[in-house]
Amino acid sequence: MRQSTARTVSAWALSALLVASPVMLGGCSWPNRQAVSSTEQAQLNNGASSNANGTNSNTQNTLIGEDAALDVALSDAGLTADQVTVTKCVLTTDDGVDVYEVDFTTSNSEHDYEIDATSGQILQKDNETYTATSTGATTSQNAASTSVAPSTGVISQDAAKAIAAENAGFSVDKVTFTEVKLDTDDGVQEYDVTFRVNGVEHECTINATTGAVISHEQDRD
Repeated sequence: MRQSTARTVSAWALSALLVASPVMLGGCSWPNRQAVSSTEQAQLNNGASSNANGTNSNTQNTLIGEDAALDVALSDAGLTADQVTVTKCVLTTDDGVDVYEVDFTTSNSEHDYEIDATSGQILQKDNETYTATSTGATTSQNAASTSVAPSTGVISQDAAKAIAAENAGFSVDKVTFTEVKLDTDDGVQEYDVTFRVNGVEHECTINATTGAVISHEQDRD
């Protein structure tokens, strides 16, 4: 009788252990599942933070806008909006840099600007002013294309005029200049000088540093 009772108790204890084991195992494994979940959550948080930082860095490159670019150009030229006719104000890209090209005219001048679209800095400008001559032709009085930081050692406009006229066999007082423009071609600063004499138009390109004549063309009416 005692042996039978002992066997019954042992069987009952074994059954209780089998029933309790899944619960105990499950209880032991749950903290590991929680740890994995926390790791994944941390990774998601890091990704969200990274995305937020990326968004913030992108918004730092804000364009100043066409109106602001026009205001910068007008201020540099000493003019107001009601004094000019705007012919161009567009956003474009130059060597990977966003720039605004702003062009406007007055009754006797033309102004072309290239402005950094982010900082508002003037990168390039070309201002030309014309006055009427006694013959009805127009002469450029201030037709130099000027960069923000022009190179030193450039000859003057008057020197460029004299070289161009003499190259054609004339003195300065015998010709009518219609354009004197300082420009850059392949990294070399040049003067483009245009003048008329005896019904012939002359176009002369001069090295702005050395004064050497690069080219000279004639066009008879």
